[in-house]
Amino acid sequence: MRVVVSKTSNNAQATAALKHRYADMLGAGVEVWELPDTVVHAKVVVADDVVSFGTVNLDAWALYRNSEIMMIARSAEAAALIEERLFEPDVARSQPGEPPSGSHERFQSLFWNKLGRLL
Repeated sequence: MRVVVSKTSNNAQATAALKHRYADMLGAGVEVWELPDTVVHAKVVVADDVVSFGTVNLDAWALYRNSEIMMIARSAEAAALIEERLFEPDVARSQPGEPPSGSHERFQSLFWNKLGRLL
């Protein structure tokens, strides 16, 4: 499994909260890729021969409080096309994501992750 995120997002607190989960994701075998010089806003998932895409933020706020929309395409051809034209170029420009390292960065990521769960 691969996840592509912004190296630097437009929300430092959300970035810190996400980075708190890097160690868990990496430990589960997920490749985390940080794309530089852009804000990744796409919500696209390719799993087997299914592609989902839309406006849904995959967090509790969006899933339970907002009206969002997601489309699903059950198509091996669509999945291959998204991999080829979206994920492969983005991964090629990205750097592997690393969990927070220093004590300040680890505390900050833990703090924003916990606070974000309350919202």
